[in-house]
Amino acid sequence: MLSTHQSVSVSTSSVAPVYSAVVTVPLVVGLVGSGAPLAYLLALLPILGVWAGMSANDEREPDKGSVYSWAVTGHPVLGWTAGWCLALTGIVATSGLAYVALDAWLPGLGAGVKVLIGAGIIAAATALASANVRITAAVQTAGVLVQVAATAYLAWVLARVGLTPLPPAGTVQDWVHAVLLAVFAFWGFDAVYALSEESHRGVPRRSAAVSLGLLAAIFLVFSALGASEDPAAVAALTHPVVMAGVVVSCVGAIGSTLIPTARGLSAMAERGHLSAVLAPLRAAEVVSALLAIAWLVVSLAVPGVFEDSIEMLSVFVGGYFTISSATAAAHASGGARMLHAATAVVMGLITAASLAWMFEPDYGATVVGGVGGVGLLAVGFAVLGLILAVGAGHRGRAVHPTSGV
Repeated sequence: MLSTHQSVSVSTSSVAPVYSAVVTVPLVVGLVGSGAPLAYLLALLPILGVWAGMSANDEREPDKGSVYSWAVTGHPVLGWTAGWCLALTGIVATSGLAYVALDAWLPGLGAGVKVLIGAGIIAAATALASANVRITAAVQTAGVLVQVAATAYLAWVLARVGLTPLPPAGTVQDWVHAVLLAVFAFWGFDAVYALSEESHRGVPRRSAAVSLGLLAAIFLVFSALGASEDPAAVAALTHPVVMAGVVVSCVGAIGSTLIPTARGLSAMAERGHLSAVLAPLRAAEVVSALLAIAWLVVSLAVPGVFEDSIEMLSVFVGGYFTISSATAAAHASGGARMLHAATAVVMGLITAASLAWMFEPDYGATVVGGVGGVGLLAVGFAVLGLILAVGAGHRGRAVHPTSGV
């Protein structure tokens, strides 16, 4: 059984915190200046609501399928949607993490060589997770320690140069946008709930809480330094120890991101919503890895697809966060029900706002007919999910004729 500290490592590693900070902090600082740390703290509030809902769901129904399994019993359509969002985000994020690690580590290599190396990294991470999840957790622990070391170095720099922040900035719209960006920087902490069957009761809830505290500390250090005008602070963000943290962050997150992806696919197959071929966990792990490699090929071959596919993930992450909180509300009462329902509403609004922004022509790397490619890509994957849902409904009825799917 996984211990709490092993589960903390999986939960934290799945976020790729140093990479997430390096990517989001400049954007948040650009919007709200020295208000960046506050933006991350505000973003933590709905995330804590999501954590409370997921913890309640996990206590009620611990299952490797996590959000899919929690929702599908009460509402098959929402369950399928959650499973699709979970699988899509995991597959695209895995390929994206490999892409970033290769770009930072081996920038001069050709696309073909990068595909081969990236495929090797993804295959190795899959084999490790399939062989023994405890070994994966141990590797993740080492990776998290490297990232903590990078953050500690930045905290030392911050203490040495002091706070010399940029002036507060941003309109109300800028602040909303900054908080939206910060919300999805926390995505990935929920990977630990897919390992409920591998841990004692209550471990996922505790480890996710510890992970969120650690993530908040990392983001606060990076955002405080990122908002500084001191040249030493700016230079520190590109220091080799921080860059090493970025690479380790991405490579380490590959293994932990594949965990909920494969387990979610396996759970969907067991209930008849995907082919029975995927029901064995190892088969689901192999297919998850192959799909991630396929998307890595697409990302390297088509300009702008990598950036846009990573940007669109917030819609699908927000989708299953919302469904999880709504499911928790449906099974709760009193104050807990109000908390989970409020979280579902807030996350739904955040997701809708994020999608609306994605259609702006200056959002992302591509524009098609004056419309942002990120929004079009998100709609495309949503339509694909709808098509697959129709097939899943027929398959589910055949396997569970009384399920009502």
